Amino acid sequence: MTDGLVRILEGNTFVVSDKRGDIEASATDPAGLFSFDTRFLSRWVLTVNGQRLNPLSTDDLHQGHGKVVK
Repeated sequence: MTDGLVRILEGNTFVVSDKRGDIEASATDPAGLFSFDTRFLSRWVLTVNGQRLNPLSTDDLHQGHGKVVK
């Protein structure tokens, strides 16, 4: 996770987000929720009163699992 991205894989479905767990895809950023080579979600941003949250930690638990603590 040295590039600041979080990747979680389960079978043929995976998600790529930033360290906050937010997804904001662009032409150069492959973020999103994918299944069988199709992107189903390209934007997901959690805010409280219009402000983004700061993560307390991001951990690699084991293959297929990740955790973002906000």
